[in-house]
Amino acid sequence: MDMVIVGSIGYDDIQTPEASGSDLLGGAAVYSGLAASFHLRTMNEEPTKVGLVGVVGDDFAVYDQMILETAGLILAGVVRAEGETFRWAGKYEGAMESVETLATEVNVLGDFKPILPEVWDNPQVLFCASTHPASQLAVLDQCPGAQLTVLDTFMLWIETEFETLSEAMRKVDVVVINEQEVCSIAGDEILPRAMKSIIWYSAHDNIQNVESFLLVLYQNITSINTSLVTQKVFKQRKNICIHTVNYNSKHRGMLVKI
Repeated sequence: MDMVIVGSIGYDDIQTPEASGSDLLGGAAVYSGLAASFHLRTMNEEPTKVGLVGVVGDDFAVYDQMILETAGLILAGVVRAEGETFRWAGKYEGAMESVETLATEVNVLGDFKPILPEVWDNPQVLFCASTHPASQLAVLDQCPGAQLTVLDTFMLWIETEFETLSEAMRKVDVVVINEQEVCSIAGDEILPRAMKSIIWYSAHDNIQNVESFLLVLYQNITSINTSLVTQKVFKQRKNICIHTVNYNSKHRGMLVKI
């Protein structure tokens, strides 16, 4: 398997300044899976093998399953459980840079214990998309041969399952978190200070001068080449902490602890 993605599969109710929708196919595994199936290609342009790991309820529509299968996603790691599918409702405001969570119904996701097909234990990339941290841990334990492990999360799990989330974060090569999540994890509203706190307590002896490292990287944040970071992770296998920043639609950046 080229890439294994574990994450939520669900239905979203979304409000934006332009339009609103209900019962929309969503979830972290869905979005990342569809993106991976579209963007990742082998050298001969054949579709990359991307497997999804997740759980849906008995209310999950066959049509939505067909959308994922038509995109080329392998659903051998997705199970259907008795109960309702994970649901999330949110409201986006302004330039879509901020979102307010209106409701979250964990449903069948709360008791999900993923079991991967045996042939999925050594993917090139294991992406733990946002889902219950216990599911992320279970998949990490079942993929000891993964060349690169990446974890994403969001505020619900930081606020309700932080101990388990912290354990999962310490097992991966890359953690992707935004400004709000950085401040929440560090318990500090000042972003640069919160980043310093997280990196300091996770770096140990890997960084000799954490403060200088942070300031230099922060000032030059839009010039970092993310592909070089990936190459370095493959070579060194050290934990890194990535902080993504959206200044506007044209500039993106990241802070990295190597």
